[in-house]
Amino acid sequence: MNSTTEIEVTAVKPRAAVVAATGAQAAAFTSGTVLAFLSTDIATAMETAPAARLWPLGAFAFGLVAAANLAQGVRMRPRYAGTLALGVLTVAAFAAALSVNFPMLFAAAAAMGVSAGLAAATSHRVLADLGAGPALTSSPAVAAALAAGAGAGAIVPGFGWRAVLGFLVIAGLLATWKFAEHAPHEPERLPGTRR
Repeated sequence: MNSTTEIEVTAVKPRAAVVAATGAQAAAFTSGTVLAFLSTDIATAMETAPAARLWPLGAFAFGLVAAANLAQGVRMRPRYAGTLALGVLTVAAFAAALSVNFPMLFAAAAAMGVSAGLAAATSHRVLADLGAGPALTSSPAVAAALAAGAGAGAIVPGFGWRAVLGFLVIAGLLATWKFAEHAPHEPERLPGTRR
């Protein structure tokens, strides 16, 4: 009997990992864009004072920038960090959709910002480690975010802001699933690329 434990390691498929990381970036960017497009509709529905209508967006932006900057110097396992961040983003979007008052929405928006910042930083690191050219792969993510924000503004009259945030929850679930499935466990490079 052999005393060593064998662990089955699945090889990362570079193309699938790049698509999953780009999807993670799209989910992170989309959450902010959708929140920006919906902020006045949500504030109006909650009868928020005009001076405080953009506070949830500010909480999101502060959380995103703080988390993305703090995550730059930390070396984490990409699959776990990104999956956790996307999972928290999904739960926070769900909490925002179910918000019954302004403080709950503010807290959910802050959690969305922190998790979106961590997801964006982690997926950017995965793309850089794979040699995929983060600038090129971020372009589709930004385009998807802008399209989702414009789409949210267009469909909110028919569905309401809670349903639009529900669509964000579905997108977050899909991004979490694909990132957990395809992102590398450890920082990895494509064959033939330099660090």
